[in-house]
Amino acid sequence: MLELLGKGGQGEVYSVLDHTMGEESALKILTGAAIGDVWREAKLLTQLSGKFLLRVRNAGLASGVPFVVSEIARHGTTSDEMISGIGVPIDRAMQWVIHAGHGASRMHDLGLVHNDLKPENLFLNSTGDALLGDLGFASELNSAGFAALTGGTPATMSPEIAEAVLLVLAGTDPGQPCSVASDVYALGATLYWLLAGRPPYAGASHADVVAQVVGGPPPPLGSIAPHVPLNVVNVVETSMARLPSDRFESASSFTFALTKLTLPKRKWSRQPPHLGHEFCFLGTKGKSAMAVCASQPGISSQLAIAITHQPSGRNAEPPRTATRAQLPQRLRAVFRNYK
Repeated sequence: MLELLGKGGQGEVYSVLDHTMGEESALKILTGAAIGDVWREAKLLTQLSGKFLLRVRNAGLASGVPFVVSEIARHGTTSDEMISGIGVPIDRAMQWVIHAGHGASRMHDLGLVHNDLKPENLFLNSTGDALLGDLGFASELNSAGFAALTGGTPATMSPEIAEAVLLVLAGTDPGQPCSVASDVYALGATLYWLLAGRPPYAGASHADVVAQVVGGPPPPLGSIAPHVPLNVVNVVETSMARLPSDRFESASSFTFALTKLTLPKRKWSRQPPHLGHEFCFLGTKGKSAMAVCASQPGISSQLAIAITHQPSGRNAEPPRTATRAQLPQRLRAVFRNYK
């Protein structure tokens, strides 16, 4: 063992040296995994390979404790690139989740579901591609297309998985609730998170978040991130449909839907608020740049939306006004007008 790379409720990750192979690897010890004495998926994990998968070098049980040895990621994760409350540029978020979809599709082809898709588990390589990793919670699909509950992250957990977690907490057998559809939901939730800079659900504890997931849909992405084009929002909402049958039928169909989207020529991105503003966006199109900022002047109950050319600061039009409830809709109208 060389060093501790990370530690959380689901286990510990170490940088280790494999003396036989002469390679440095990442060793994850899954202390929180719900895995029995025989980990059937371990053999399948070592057979996984694909352009958008972090390569698994070994997996198994040591004294009944599951472990996974994988290629070490030296370029961080998509979570590291995300600014809280801001997210990442739309095209970059889409590219990374398309990569994750390809990785998930490869797993599904081999009869496995990932069960813990989220920005933190999309690892970046030297060329900026996202590799789907942290496969310790993967479980094997049965002949009917379902798999056992092994773990997961509540913020990107599908409603049917969250309901199964509540059954476990109540001491009831949840059966096999995991499926390709639950991974498709998590892909959409991951894209939501990257675009909004915040997870679809958030709470003081995992139990709080699980209860929210069961209780109803998250805040609409279009309200949280009004700069995201409607066609992208529609893909996210379809993948995160409450009923599995209403989602994309596969990870491949999800990635295809994203790949065929056309984005506006002006690229809008959320920016950290500045100069006393509450909400700031920047739209670039070639050498043209425009800023859209919302602020509440004085004691007014309305927010003023300023639209200016950059870097001159010259007004593109007189400021618009909106109440807080109207703000997402008014901002979307501005973004549509300045494509």
